[in-house]
Formats: sequence, structure tokens, C-alpha cells
Amino acid sequence: MNRKTIFSNLNLYILLSIILLLFLTLFSSDSSLLVKIAFIAYTIIFCILLFSWIWMLVDCLQRSSYEFHTERRYMKLVWLIVIIFGNILGAILYYNFVKSKDYLQTKT
Repeated sequence: MNRKTIFSNLNLYILLSIILLLFLTLFSSDSSLLVKIAFIAYTIIFCILLFSWIWMLVDCLQRSSYEFHTERRYMKLVWLIVIIFGNILGAILYYNFVKSKDYLQTKT
């Protein structure tokens, strides 16, 4: 499986889980409408954050050591630890310090 297939399957599973949760939440009769809307919003935000965390983790795993734009020896291991233990904050840091440099290099 290549990278695009993995992400398209992941997008499909996330979309189906959101639709299922929306369906179950809207048609349950024991909650008020405000609670249902809040649950739906938190579910969507959680799925987006989970997807971005997985995306950065897969990118870090597939990246070779010389692509981290530094001469330090164990940067891949360091970034894996930051992403895994930092959760979404680690993914945001990885995106800002590593992934964004890829976009800057392709523009120049």
C-alpha cells in the first residue's frame, strides 16, 4: 500500500464514523439539542486532530534521516518521541519545524 491509499482509507473511515456518530446523536431522545450539537462539534474536532496526529506520525516514520534538515544524528528518533508523547502538540511542532520546510524548499 502506498501513502495515498492509506490516507484515503483513513479519510473514509473517519468520515463514516462521523456520519454514524451524527446519526446516533441526532436520533437519540434522551439529550437536549445543545448537548447533541456540542457532542457533534467535539467529535468532529477530535477526528480532525486524530487525523493530523496520524498524518505527522506516518510522515515522520517514512522520512529518511537526512530529510530532517539538520546534521544531528538521532533527529528521527527525537521527533518520533515528541510526536508520540506530545500528542497533538507534538504533531503541531513537527509540522512547524520539519514539514513546513519541505514546502519552503519546493517554492524556491
